[in-house]
Amino acid sequence: MLSIINKQAARGVPFPMGILIIVSLVAILLCFIAYANKFLPRWSFIFLVAGALGNLFDRLVYGGVRDRINIRIIPIFNIADILITLGVCVFIFREWQKQL
Repeated sequence: MLSIINKQAARGVPFPMGILIIVSLVAILLCFIAYANKFLPRWSFIFLVAGALGNLFDRLVYGGVRDRINIRIIPIFNIADILITLGVCVFIFREWQKQL
């Protein structure tokens, strides 16, 4: 299976590892605060935190995120990225439902 260690941020933008780890920890903390204030739906919270923890684990253990899935027409990504995307989609869908 293809596995590439991506030591950069989104879209290949280079950032120091310390900044990426701090941003990940702040994002996880904000998810907990939003969930505690009942602003973030349960499944959205679970997906976002799981994805953030997955990427944070990879950065701490491997020095970068292990990208594995290559569909050729979109950039290479990993399961943690899928979870983060699902979390955002669930949140947007729930907010859209509230407007109806």
